[in-house]
Amino acid sequence: MKINKQMFLVAKMARADGSVMHVHCAPISAELFDAHMDVLEDTYGHYMSSKNRMGLGARRAHKRLLSLASDLGESVRDSVERGLMPEIRRLTNVALFTGTKWEDDAYQDLIDRKALDADEIDEIEGRIVFFTAASHLFPREKREGLMNSAMSMWGAATTSLTFTEYLNSLPTLTVVENSGATAAA
Repeated sequence: MKINKQMFLVAKMARADGSVMHVHCAPISAELFDAHMDVLEDTYGHYMSSKNRMGLGARRAHKRLLSLASDLGESVRDSVERGLMPEIRRLTNVALFTGTKWEDDAYQDLIDRKALDADEIDEIEGRIVFFTAASHLFPREKREGLMNSAMSMWGAATTSLTFTEYLNSLPTLTVVENSGATAAA
């Protein structure tokens, strides 16, 4: 029997208003990774080559990706901006707590509706690009441990749960109304 355990990124992030959001990202296909392998490997390698930069990987990875793509030429940057990044965004979902339940949204829809501020977009894009860059690099048997080690520096982890399963696993808190009665001693 073969078990196909796919890994997804999950990251809990604080918002400017004090609320919390959860970001869930699926890895890109092996074919798309292979088409952008040089720039993705260079992006990941840039941060992992120095302990001083390792923690920065999540915050700046998407900007490094675009910079490296530009260095490789206009066609590579165009391919990253028009092919790779839209696919990474399509594979990303966000759970926002509304006060009574978790609402799910496609990441790109939140961008289009301007429901995220520039810092939130920066944080999310850094994490999802870093995850994408790492997701196909490691041998299968070591992938989960190595990825969780790298991502733990910025409050993220991998899970085998799909977005719907992850969303259903999030706790919901409801305020219990005061009935006015006092508790018996």
